[in-house]
This record gives sequence, structure tokens and C-alpha cells, in this order.
Amino acid sequence: IDLKKYIKKKLFSPETERQEIWLHNLPNTSFLFDIINKLREKYKDETFVITQDINITNENINKKINLSNCIFKNEFTVEKSFFSCINFNNSTFKENVSFKEIIFDKNILHLHFSFDRVKFEGYKTEFINSELHNISFAESIFNSEITSFQFSKIYDGNFYKTEFRENVRFNSFGDNPKTEIQNTSFRKAIFKKQTNFEEVFFFNNIFFEKTLFEGDTFFQKAKFYQINNNINNEYKENNDIKRKSEVNFKKSNFIGNIYFSEAFFETDVDFSGSQFNTISFGNAIFDRNVRFHKTTFNNNIDFFNTSFNNLVEFYRAHFYKPIQFHFTDFLDRAIFSNTIFYREAQFLYN
Repeated sequence: IDLKKYIKKKLFSPETERQEIWLHNLPNTSFLFDIINKLREKYKDETFVITQDINITNENINKKINLSNCIFKNEFTVEKSFFSCINFNNSTFKENVSFKEIIFDKNILHLHFSFDRVKFEGYKTEFINSELHNISFAESIFNSEITSFQFSKIYDGNFYKTEFRENVRFNSFGDNPKTEIQNTSFRKAIFKKQTNFEEVFFFNNIFFEKTLFEGDTFFQKAKFYQINNNINNEYKENNDIKRKSEVNFKKSNFIGNIYFSEAFFETDVDFSGSQFNTISFGNAIFDRNVRFHKTTFNNNIDFFNTSFNNLVEFYRAHFYKPIQFHFTDFLDRAIFSNTIFYREAQFLYN
């Protein structure tokens, strides 16, 4: 490959303190990735600045791709394509990003699809109707006014310390495919504005521990399932092999309103140490254990027609507003030891 014809100019960036290699004349085929890989072998630490639209469609790419430390000045679009391993770490997308109907494949080598420390700065960032295995957005920043993962399947995802500065949509609706999220962590993520997980199917272990929700958050009609038969979650108890999953919201802070109306939890769920503003669990079903240890309810709470089919614990919880457990079903043990109700509490069933 004659690499010189793809290099437009070389500049030193005072901002990054790195040399920038400005690229042009790149093809909109899989050959693009061969060129980038060869350039990366030669310029290991430099920043690549790509000043043209990227538009890849109907490609099957069975190789490692290194697009780390790139600045994409124009739109980046990939549709109906298959990848086995790709690395965008420390890159910046200045314009719209669209991954539609793509597959980041689950492979026997457990190779990752990494968007760690990436900045998305265009108006719209989309990962729609796609299958995303072993994908990581750790410490990335989504500045896009619209960010969407709608109708996608996310397996073994990592959103550790990811920051969503505008609205983000994971939700499903209508006759579209259901968004599925399996074995995925949002630990210490920050959602600055509206967040929508409505009608999403969650499987296995889901972590929202120490997550900050500053805007309104929707989990209406979301389903949290114990086990997906395609994934083996096993643990030992008294020498017996058992299978178990959990949903963890421990020490999360919900500053905006939060809606779990008509949600279904087949898994254990833990809200211990969390802070809630206005929250609705109306018509929600908790099929397994749920914990609200040391949870603080700062505003109005709706438990209308909520079903707790197993153990529910409000140990040392604080309720600062009047609370009604209206038509609430406690079908197993309900523990309110050392709970503090600062206003009236009513348990009504008529």
C-alpha cells in the first residue's frame, strides 16, 4: 500500500501535544481499515485526523481494526456490516455517528469492541437495531443532543463512568425489536438529562451501582429476567450448583423523577443506600427479594398495587413525605425495622 497518497499533511497540536497526521482520499470500503492499520503500524502514537465522510455498508470484516486516537471531522456511518474486533479508544467524533444493523460479534477469543474515553460531539449518535457483544464505553462522553441504542442487543457491556450529557434512549416501542441488555454495568455512569429504558428486557446481572440520574428516568414496563438460557450464570451454595442473577442500584442518586411503573423483576434487586426524588413503582412486580436498606425517599412515592412476592426490606430507610402503601401486596416477609417515617404512613387495602 502506498501510504503517502493518503496523508494530506502533518501538524503538531499544542492541545494534545502530539503530532497530527491529516488523512484524505480514503475509500468507503473495507480497504479503509487496512490503510488505517498500516498507518498505525508506522505512526503508533500520533493522532489521525480524518476530514471526509466515512460511509461503510454491507461489509464483513474478520480482523482487528485500530481506529484509536482519531479525530473524525465529518460524519461516520456504518450500516449492515459485521466486525470481529474494533478499537476506537481516545477518539473524537465531531459530527453525527450512526451504527445501524451492525454486528459486533461474540467470538471465542473474547475480543472487545472498545469505545473507551471517546467523545461524541455531533448532533446525533446512534447504535440502532444492532447486536453489540463485549462492548465498552468506559469513561466516554456523549455530548450529542440525541443518543440512541434503541432496538439493539447489548451483551457484556461496560458503561463505567460514562457520561451522557443530553437525552439518551435505550427504549423499545411498537412492533420494533425489543432492546435487550445482558450482563452489563453502568457503574458510576452519569445521566445528565432524560434517560429512557422503557420496555427494555434486562437479563442476568445488571449494575447501576453509584450511578447518577440527574434528569427524569423511565423504566416503565421494563423486564428484569433471572436467566437467559444462552448464558450460564452458576454459583455454589452448600455444594449445590445454583443459578442466580441480580440487579444492583446500590448507592445511586435519582435527582429527577424515576418511573418503574409496571416493571417486572424476576431477579433479586438492591436499592440500598440510594437517594430518590419522586418515584413510582405503581403496578410493579418484585418476584424475588428486594432491599431498600438505608434508602432515602425525599419526595412522593407511589407503591400503588405493587406486588412484593418475596422478602422486602426497608431497614433504616427514611421517608420524608407522607406515604401510602395502597393495595400493596406483601406476600412474604416485609421488614421495616429502624425505619423512620417523618410524615404519615398508611397501609390501605380498600
